[in-house]
Amino acid sequence: MSSSSFDIIVIGGGMSARHAAEDAVKCGWKVAHCMGNPFMEFPMGACIFLNDPEQHQKFFCGNPEKFKLKGVTYVFDVVTDVDADRKVVRFQSGLSALSYKALIVATGSKLPLFSPRLGDGVAARVAEVKAAAAAIKQAETVVVNGAGAVGVEMVGDIRAKHPHVNITLLSRTGGVVQDSTSDVQRRVMDALRGMRVKVVKGSAPADCMEPKLEPGTVMISNGEVQELRYDVFIPAFAQGPNTDFLQSSGTLNEKGQIVANECLQSTARPEIFGVNVTTQPLLGHPVSSRVTAQARTCAANAKLLLEGKAPKPHVDKEGPPVMKAPMNIKIGHGPGGYLIWQDLGPARFLCFQPCGGGFPFCPPPCCWCCASGCATCLGNCCGPAEGEGAARLMEGFLLPKFMAPHGYLGAGELPPKMQKMKGAME
Repeated sequence: MSSSSFDIIVIGGGMSARHAAEDAVKCGWKVAHCMGNPFMEFPMGACIFLNDPEQHQKFFCGNPEKFKLKGVTYVFDVVTDVDADRKVVRFQSGLSALSYKALIVATGSKLPLFSPRLGDGVAARVAEVKAAAAAIKQAETVVVNGAGAVGVEMVGDIRAKHPHVNITLLSRTGGVVQDSTSDVQRRVMDALRGMRVKVVKGSAPADCMEPKLEPGTVMISNGEVQELRYDVFIPAFAQGPNTDFLQSSGTLNEKGQIVANECLQSTARPEIFGVNVTTQPLLGHPVSSRVTAQARTCAANAKLLLEGKAPKPHVDKEGPPVMKAPMNIKIGHGPGGYLIWQDLGPARFLCFQPCGGGFPFCPPPCCWCCASGCATCLGNCCGPAEGEGAARLMEGFLLPKFMAPHGYLGAGELPPKMQKMKGAME
């Protein structure tokens, strides 16, 4: 590395960090991007590849040369500490500390197994995914803890790939996807019953935060059972921000969030900004658009700070517009999965059954039943926009389309050295 001093340092390995670094370097500033892994992995594909590891490569960008931004200095190392007084970032490997004038923290939430362990390389992450998939495939009983969007998606994918497995979805309230309407919650429960997924009310102990790939028992409180036996146990909920490295900075509250103003700027350290890790919540859905909007605000405000100007309050202008509820609820992907479109937003004016029906109500040039759209993509003619066809569309078409715009480039490729090793072994 030619220099250890930067105008802006971005910490994080996902889409929000990528967008922040992209906008920052466009402004002409000297930018460093610190990533805890030497690869990018599309998080929206996690439930798919944790049940079918053969699909992991579709969502895995293992060659940094494909996704690096021109003009940005990359550091693939785990950040262990931010000295806010000296304005330096320190690393796990002992690499020389980097100094910053502005810092953007875009590290997301802790979600073991669904996200790679910080510090793991390509081989370690691939091995972790294969081990989890093998354990699920061999299991008689799988318990998924958390009945939000991730948990519901995971149990759906388990059922789609493994019809023999007994699946329990553990919910603190006994309900599912609490940020959805009561009608959507009912439809999700109906779909889960049809997929033979048992929803059990209760709470697991606070120390059950890591996945268990071997048989065991979890004690349950405030529920309808006292314990649950499992072969595989998977926590499927966000466990707070990945901000442990900021513990000594004086910027965090008791939840690990950066205490921030409306500019997404730390109130204690004005040179530190945060994307979806602050006390300023996302404004709604889709989450990918809302974190992108916050990333752009952080980059713009870092620029203003460096110019000696006052940062501006966050305004979300990213498309699609802010929605109160998720656009869809995924209960698995592909064949055997089920997807419910619940808020199509502006898309309703394009094709997605805006009238609630299909042929013969759609005049040319809209899709009629002879096209795949009405019958398989968004539901059934004259029926609700949901079903296995929608799940197939999400896996086979929509998810891959989301990757490149968010910086996930070179999917399926390995670093040059590993490519040579693989070629020599084949």
